[in-house]
Amino acid sequence: MVNYMVYLFIFICKLLENSIATLRLIIVSNGKKIEGAILNFILSFIWIISTSLVVLNNNIYKILIFAIGSLIGSYPSLTVFE
Repeated sequence: MVNYMVYLFIFICKLLENSIATLRLIIVSNGKKIEGAILNFILSFIWIISTSLVVLNNNIYKILIFAIGSLIGSYPSLTVFE
């Protein structure tokens, strides 16, 4: 049961990471540099946590969940950006 929670956590982290990255891009393009820097801090924090969970154990399923989370997370981000 605990392993499935790690996979879900990695997936949610990647969804959040992509959404925050898109939001940061929009905010910085509107000239709000301080808010963009704060979002970049949050983005980096999420990225370090999710990437370390994947890299430390070299598990193919974690790598796949990481990639799928990135794939699925990019779609809502792109629709928001339009």
